[in-house]
Amino acid sequence: MKKVLCALLLSSVCISLPTLAFADAQTCIDGALQAAKANVKNQRVLGALFDTYFGEAFARFPVRREWDGMSQSDHNDQIAYARNVVVSEASQLAEFADANIKFVADITDSHIIHGYMKNGKSSRKITVFMGSGCHFVDIEVEGYPKLSSTISDVRKLVRK
Repeated sequence: MKKVLCALLLSSVCISLPTLAFADAQTCIDGALQAAKANVKNQRVLGALFDTYFGEAFARFPVRREWDGMSQSDHNDQIAYARNVVVSEASQLAEFADANIKFVADITDSHIIHGYMKNGKSSRKITVFMGSGCHFVDIEVEGYPKLSSTISDVRKLVRK
């Protein structure tokens, strides 16, 4: 089943996406934000949520070109570093859990979901780069750096 979704960017552009996939992405994003909010003070649960919503795909993104040449130990270090960064950023992400988020599809790639979050009078653009299933490859909220950019300095691992 397909449904035409329109994105108003500079002009109206309509694309066709499987409705179920788009709805699943919205549900996934909402669930992740609510889970972060509910567990913002529980580091252990937030670490488990990292594995649920981010995982290796997120950790490897900043070092994707070097990943295959890295040792298993470096892979583990990169994943642990990414987990710690996401856990430390969880309180900022949790702020958006109750925002009114309206998602629209990207015009070029069904794995990139754009949305607008309204919290009171302020509004911010959110861009979520989806991996397979309910995994995020990256998240960018207007006014904040991309989440992956906060783990990119771990490239020093590759240069051991």
